[in-house]
Amino acid sequence: MEPPQKKKKKTVKFIITSGSLLVLAWICAFAEPFVLRLRPAILNLYFPERAKARAVWLSAHILRERGGLFRDLGRLTGTARDAEPLRRKDLLEKLKDR
Repeated sequence: MEPPQKKKKKTVKFIITSGSLLVLAWICAFAEPFVLRLRPAILNLYFPERAKARAVWLSAHILRERGGLFRDLGRLTGTARDAEPLRRKDLLEKLKDR
């Protein structure tokens, strides 16, 4: 058997190590979104032409993805002009893919 004092030192060391890892994990979890937001700004400093092309592509991509839901709902209800009707099953398949 180990003496009680030595066992207590091991327990304290374990608690300090565990607490340190937990604090480090929380710091990483809180810092990650800010670092991800900072990355495009840093890339913009080094590659401004590529950043402009990326911004144009990203805005077009977002508009393409957003516009589809309202267009599909209009086709489902039959209020969309010049569009073929959409069945509920087809709409659910499209929403599942997003």
